Amino acid sequence: MANIEDVARLSGVSVGTVSNVLNNPDKVKLETRERVLEIIKDLNFYPNLSAQNLSRLKTDTIGLIFPFSKRKRIESYYTGLLAGITEVCFHMNMKLMVSSYPSDVTENEIVFNYRKIIESKAVDGLIVTVPKYNDCRIRLLNETDQKFAIFGRTDLTTDAPWVDIDGNYGVNEAVKYLA
Repeated sequence: MANIEDVARLSGVSVGTVSNVLNNPDKVKLETRERVLEIIKDLNFYPNLSAQNLSRLKTDTIGLIFPFSKRKRIESYYTGLLAGITEVCFHMNMKLMVSSYPSDVTENEIVFNYRKIIESKAVDGLIVTVPKYNDCRIRLLNETDQKFAIFGRTDLTTDAPWVDIDGNYGVNEAVKYLA
């Protein structure tokens, strides 16, 4: 298996130049960049994502952690949500880390698991689903300055973006139509 040093040696450039071709291509002359990319292709080289993430301080990964029901039924809400998030991540060259927890866990267990993900720097941001009143997840995310977005509404003050369905509008439109 080829490594970055092999690519550098065969391309006649430094490891730093190969790194720039992969991470900051505008910093490398077009001719050099094309030569390095050709060697990368010939060697079937894949960069070490852990090393890239460490140097860039980014993972290109979004986390989605949701509660699941112990009942044997399909959670259609999450199936559609997951399909939409997956499609957008794919088109943005992002990875999606999906995790879940039983719906009957304690608030402390939820906070513990979220804290592990935040402190490990496993994701660049999190999507919070089904926010609760005074949601412990949102409080933690606000306290840790972790980037996040909310699918639903929260009563907590936060600058995080959120998306929700306007149920009142929908019901009004349905009543108008039926009337």
